[in-house]
Amino acid sequence: MNNFDFWEKIKNLIKERKTTQERIATYTGVSYRTWQSWTYNKSLPDAFQVQRIAEALGVTVEYLVGASMPEGLSESALVIARAADKLSGEGKKAILAAIQGLQRVYPRDLASDIRDESDR
Repeated sequence: MNNFDFWEKIKNLIKERKTTQERIATYTGVSYRTWQSWTYNKSLPDAFQVQRIAEALGVTVEYLVGASMPEGLSESALVIARAADKLSGEGKKAILAAIQGLQRVYPRDLASDIRDESDR
Protein backbone atom coordinates (compact mmCIF):
# COMPACT_ATOMS: atom_id res chain seq x y z
CA MET A 1 0.00 0.00 0.00
CA ASN A 2 1.24 3.44 -0.74
CA ASN A 3 0.40 6.66 1.05
CA PHE A 4 -1.59 7.98 -1.90
CA ASP A 5 -3.98 4.99 -1.75
CA PHE A 6 -4.42 5.49 1.99
CA TRP A 7 -5.47 9.12 1.57
CA GLU A 8 -7.63 8.34 -1.47
CA LYS A 9 -9.59 5.81 0.60
CA ILE A 10 -10.05 8.37 3.35
CA LYS A 11 -11.12 11.04 0.87
CA ASN A 12 -13.71 8.69 -0.64
CA LEU A 13 -14.98 7.57 2.78
CA ILE A 14 -15.36 11.17 3.93
CA LYS A 15 -17.43 11.88 0.85
CA GLU A 16 -19.52 8.69 1.28
CA ARG A 17 -20.14 9.44 4.96
CA LYS A 18 -21.07 13.05 4.16
CA THR A 19 -18.66 14.36 6.74
CA THR A 20 -15.67 16.67 6.57
CA GLN A 21 -11.93 16.47 7.04
CA GLU A 22 -12.29 18.92 9.94
CA ARG A 23 -14.66 16.57 11.78
CA ILE A 24 -12.39 13.57 11.26
CA ALA A 25 -9.36 15.59 12.41
CA THR A 26 -11.23 16.67 15.55
CA TYR A 27 -12.30 13.09 16.30
CA THR A 28 -8.74 11.93 15.75
CA GLY A 29 -7.49 14.49 18.24
CA VAL A 30 -5.33 16.53 15.91
CA SER A 31 -5.62 20.07 14.63
CA TYR A 32 -6.99 20.63 11.17
CA ARG A 33 -3.61 22.16 10.29
CA THR A 34 -1.90 18.85 11.17
CA TRP A 35 -4.51 16.96 9.12
CA GLN A 36 -3.86 19.25 6.15
CA SER A 37 -0.13 18.66 6.50
CA TRP A 38 -0.65 14.90 6.42
CA THR A 39 -2.89 15.00 3.37
CA TYR A 40 -0.80 17.55 1.49
CA ASN A 41 2.47 15.71 2.11
CA LYS A 42 0.78 12.30 1.78
CA SER A 43 2.41 11.28 5.04
CA LEU A 44 0.97 8.66 7.36
CA PRO A 45 -0.21 9.41 10.88
CA ASP A 46 0.89 7.18 13.74
CA ALA A 47 -0.89 3.90 14.49
CA PHE A 48 -3.11 5.35 17.24
CA GLN A 49 -4.30 8.11 14.93
CA VAL A 50 -4.94 5.67 12.08
CA GLN A 51 -7.09 3.66 14.51
CA ARG A 52 -9.05 6.80 15.43
CA ILE A 53 -9.52 7.70 11.74
CA ALA A 54 -10.80 4.18 11.04
CA GLU A 55 -13.24 4.42 13.98
CA ALA A 56 -14.49 7.81 12.83
CA LEU A 57 -15.12 6.47 9.33
CA GLY A 58 -16.60 3.14 10.46
CA VAL A 59 -13.97 0.93 8.84
CA THR A 60 -11.08 -1.20 10.02
CA VAL A 61 -7.44 -0.19 10.09
CA GLU A 62 -6.79 -3.14 7.79
CA TYR A 63 -9.10 -1.63 5.19
CA LEU A 64 -7.42 1.77 5.39
CA VAL A 65 -3.90 0.40 5.06
CA GLY A 66 -4.82 -1.90 2.22
CA ALA A 67 -4.78 -5.29 3.88
CA SER A 68 -6.79 -7.71 1.81
CA MET A 69 -10.16 -8.92 3.01
CA PRO A 70 -10.94 -12.62 3.18
CA GLU A 71 -12.70 -13.59 -0.04
CA GLY A 72 -16.43 -13.01 0.07
CA LEU A 73 -16.30 -11.10 3.36
CA SER A 74 -17.59 -7.54 3.29
CA GLU A 75 -16.13 -4.73 5.36
CA SER A 76 -19.27 -4.60 7.51
CA ALA A 77 -19.12 -8.36 8.12
CA LEU A 78 -15.53 -8.04 9.27
CA VAL A 79 -16.44 -5.22 11.67
CA ILE A 80 -19.33 -7.30 13.07
CA ALA A 81 -17.13 -10.38 13.43
CA ARG A 82 -14.45 -8.43 15.29
CA ALA A 83 -17.02 -6.91 17.64
CA ALA A 84 -18.56 -10.33 18.32
CA ASP A 85 -15.12 -11.82 18.92
CA LYS A 86 -14.62 -9.44 21.85
CA LEU A 87 -17.76 -10.75 23.59
CA SER A 88 -17.81 -13.32 26.36
CA GLY A 89 -18.97 -16.87 25.64
CA GLU A 90 -22.52 -15.93 26.64
CA GLY A 91 -22.42 -12.88 24.39
CA LYS A 92 -21.28 -15.01 21.45
CA LYS A 93 -24.10 -17.48 22.10
CA ALA A 94 -26.59 -14.61 22.14
CA ILE A 95 -25.28 -13.31 18.82
CA LEU A 96 -25.54 -16.78 17.24
CA ALA A 97 -29.09 -17.18 18.58
CA ALA A 98 -30.03 -13.80 17.12
CA ILE A 99 -28.59 -14.73 13.73
CA GLN A 100 -30.40 -18.08 13.78
CA GLY A 101 -33.65 -16.26 14.60
CA LEU A 102 -33.10 -13.89 11.71
CA GLN A 103 -32.36 -16.84 9.46
CA ARG A 104 -35.81 -18.25 10.20
CA VAL A 105 -37.45 -14.91 9.38
CA TYR A 106 -35.27 -14.16 6.33
CA PRO A 107 -34.13 -17.56 5.06
CA ARG A 108 -33.15 -16.32 1.61
CA ASP A 109 -31.00 -13.52 3.00
CA LEU A 110 -28.80 -15.56 5.29
CA ALA A 111 -26.54 -18.51 4.60
CA SER A 112 -27.96 -21.86 5.66
CA ASP A 113 -24.72 -23.00 7.27
CA ILE A 114 -25.00 -20.95 10.47
CA ARG A 115 -24.77 -23.49 13.25
CA ASP A 116 -24.78 -23.39 16.99
CA GLU A 117 -21.27 -22.86 18.31
CA SER A 118 -21.52 -26.19 20.18
CA ASP A 119 -21.74 -28.00 16.81
CA ARG A 120 -18.23 -26.83 15.91
